[in-house]
Amino acid sequence: MRNNTEKILFMGCGVMGEAVLSSCLQKRLYSPENIFVGETDEKKISALARAYGVKTMTSEDAAGLKDNFRAVIAAVKPQKTESIIPPLKKIRFQLLITIIAGVNCSYFTDRLGKIPVLRVMPNLCIKVSKSVNALFANENLLSSPLANELMETAEKLFSASGKLIRVKNEDYIDRVTAVSGSGTAYAAYFIEALEEAAAALGFKPDEAALMSREIFDGAITYMRETGETPAMMRKKVTSPGGTTEKAIQVFEDKKLKEIVSEAVGTAYERAKELGRKK
Repeated sequence: MRNNTEKILFMGCGVMGEAVLSSCLQKRLYSPENIFVGETDEKKISALARAYGVKTMTSEDAAGLKDNFRAVIAAVKPQKTESIIPPLKKIRFQLLITIIAGVNCSYFTDRLGKIPVLRVMPNLCIKVSKSVNALFANENLLSSPLANELMETAEKLFSASGKLIRVKNEDYIDRVTAVSGSGTAYAAYFIEALEEAAAALGFKPDEAALMSREIFDGAITYMRETGETPAMMRKKVTSPGGTTEKAIQVFEDKKLKEIVSEAVGTAYERAKELGRKK
């Protein structure tokens, strides 16, 4: 799709922003000359230019750009959100896409007017194009005469880095944060625990790591290819009176599912709290 003449601007380009940038170039959605990056870190400015061939500049210089941008992707740290408001007031764009955690769409419309805003919640796996990206479109976007075109642009950008979920209520972004945004850490925590359990049985660290990580990779691949649910797969492995049944019984006795539910619920409440503070 190298003939795409749309221009996009990244305001900030940290871990998540760079992952989006990298994936849209790898999938040939945009040419480097049509991607602009405004950053405050001068070392980052130089590094991005060398790595991707995109047009980089300071955030202040970005305010002076005369281009018309299809989308601006706000990808700064939450505490730096206010710093990009002045340049955004001077930049011409059709859609603001924010991947800033804990910052509601209204934060931008209160300061920039009735603009179309798409809030996106990715997770760390966006770095390997395996993220689950939740998308929420504000009312200004949904009612825009360009709504379909703008959503198509956004969906192309984020489908390049993973799977998409569209949510109709912004509160669901906090729910996605609790499940998917934090979920990569939950999975890593369980793998970490399994590695420690394997080590306690006498396996070397590399052997424990190999088994624990490949188990997860194999289970996901198996379910994807067979279409089986986690419960169906579990029941196939759990023979009556066998080793797996004994292990699962420990999980049941310790109420593992209730623990997981409580943990996710706590993460959701914290996400809401952080949003209110912002």
